[in-house]
Amino acid sequence: MKRFLLLAIVTLCSVFSWAQNTYNDIVTVYPYIDIEDDEVCIPSEPMETTIKREAFVHLLNKDMYSYFDLNDKYPTQLQKNAYKKTQEYALNLEQFNADYKATTTSKFYILKSLQYNTAYDVNKRCFNFRLGVKALDMTKVPGYIGLTSLTGSPSDVCITFPSNRLTIKKELTYDGSDYWISQYIRTPIISEELAMRIEQGMAKPDCPIALMFIVIPQRVSKEIRNWKYGQLQQNFILAKTVGLYIVDTQKETILCNLSKIFTASPNTYKKK
Repeated sequence: MKRFLLLAIVTLCSVFSWAQNTYNDIVTVYPYIDIEDDEVCIPSEPMETTIKREAFVHLLNKDMYSYFDLNDKYPTQLQKNAYKKTQEYALNLEQFNADYKATTTSKFYILKSLQYNTAYDVNKRCFNFRLGVKALDMTKVPGYIGLTSLTGSPSDVCITFPSNRLTIKKELTYDGSDYWISQYIRTPIISEELAMRIEQGMAKPDCPIALMFIVIPQRVSKEIRNWKYGQLQQNFILAKTVGLYIVDTQKETILCNLSKIFTASPNTYKKK
């Protein structure tokens, strides 16, 4: 009985802590996936480590040799078998398993700039934020949206998003070589006063307004794509979205907590 009460208290405190998170709480405590600078901060022990997204893919793929850049040093299976008998291998394996467990059980944050995004819908009292991505830069796994950098460069990061808050518009690119996918995510009702602050911030050249996604990394989806020069394999980092905020990165404040949309029952997937 005592153990049950203790567990209940811990759970309630955890929920309360999540609800009371501030901007600084998140960026100070949570690791991050940076879609602008090709960096991922992972919760490694004894301290956080910053790696490239390619290394992050190797971690989620459970590929220790690529993660620690050991393939050139041990190129054959015979050499790898000999390496497995060393103390260095045991230490690296222990570190790798710890990094993998911490990464796949931790919440990460991703900032997506809303510079020059869509205006507030005064009739429906909400925003329909547009997140654009080329079809080739988006996973084929259903239920995920793609993220790109501010310049449109692919990040290979795809996150879950509720279908009842998502509208997709698909168009050919100007040269006809690919499709451009506009992903419109609809917010809950936002007051006109707050919407004015968001609109004004989005119009600035140094736009401080961003979406802050809270995600838990899941796995890598390896997909073969056909393009005009042949076939290529793309590795997409898949992550489950568990929270979403509209934030001001300059004032370091949360403007609106949209996380409740991830507890609402899903509706029909919509296309324009």
